Amino acid sequence: MLDYRAWIEDAEAFVRELPQHGTSFSRIDIQVSVDPPLEQTELQRLQMSITLPLPEALRQFWLTGSRHCACRYICRDAKGHAQLFGGPAFLDAQELPEHLLVCHDWAENTWISEYPEEQRYWLNAIPFLHMDNGDYLGLDMSQGQEDPPVVYLSHDEQTFVLARSFTAFLEQWQQLSYIGPESWMLEGLRNEEGLLDASTPAAQHVLASLGQSSASGVLIRVPSPPGGPTESEPLEECMDHLRGISTAVWMQCGDRLPDAESWYEALNLSQAIGACPSGGPAYGYAMNQNLSNAWLSAIREPHRTVLFFESDLGRINAHDSGESLPSPGRHSGRNVFVFVDSHIEVLDQEGQQEVKWTAD
Repeated sequence: MLDYRAWIEDAEAFVRELPQHGTSFSRIDIQVSVDPPLEQTELQRLQMSITLPLPEALRQFWLTGSRHCACRYICRDAKGHAQLFGGPAFLDAQELPEHLLVCHDWAENTWISEYPEEQRYWLNAIPFLHMDNGDYLGLDMSQGQEDPPVVYLSHDEQTFVLARSFTAFLEQWQQLSYIGPESWMLEGLRNEEGLLDASTPAAQHVLASLGQSSASGVLIRVPSPPGGPTESEPLEECMDHLRGISTAVWMQCGDRLPDAESWYEALNLSQAIGACPSGGPAYGYAMNQNLSNAWLSAIREPHRTVLFFESDLGRINAHDSGESLPSPGRHSGRNVFVFVDSHIEVLDQEGQQEVKWTAD
């Protein structure tokens, strides 16, 4: 059986330490609150107040881990906009009856009532995590298992199985730095069976952006220009723009990169993110055309291979193999690059000679 107390302690430590490691973001806000475990008598009263049986895995989580833990993080850009968020913020065990009533009301009085399979999920799930958008994560009790599957209960889309068991969910989510778990943030983090999977290529982008993994060992490298400051506000904003583009890749595309001819629309980007704050054209970034429609798994050196970069082409969906790099660079002779593994570098002319432009 999973050591639930250790799992919660690891999650709490991760969130507390994230501001020191997630240097890809301008600011990281955190919230950490962990309540004591549930008493046996409290658990018994809780079970008597509901009709669905409580699975052993959830019982032990409450009895040995915490009755309520809320460890959240929000990673923001230079303008304060949220780019990534996550963390285990589970329901208070004592509030379970109230959330069960909400789930049953959805099952019986909304569009869900017209779809028997959807209704079955909502009526037989024990919710354990509630999201701000109204969705739930729950344990499917229709089979009466002690460590039941985790299902994503969507208020406006089809329910899906996220993990084969509560234990499997906790293990995979921990490896993914507790991202989300809103469904749109998990798109590229589910395998062919639809299950949460920390080994997907898109997971590299999540971990790299949070400072948890990088093949190069360097998430952001900003060498100082001679006699100049290390960073400036336009440079930070430019990095934020490219970071936002990179984040959109794993949220929108999963394991396969977009077509270079239409990458801007494919990533659903706003026009504002396309301009470099240091000046230049309205669309100041380009995609490496050699990676058009490429599978992430086919790129041999993701930490050295350029994905997006600053460009003077000045048009939407700009793409080439680096020929349009501004010269001299926009930032004291340097240009900003995003690599396939999601890390960002600010490189001078010498550094630009060391990057790769092909997948092989």
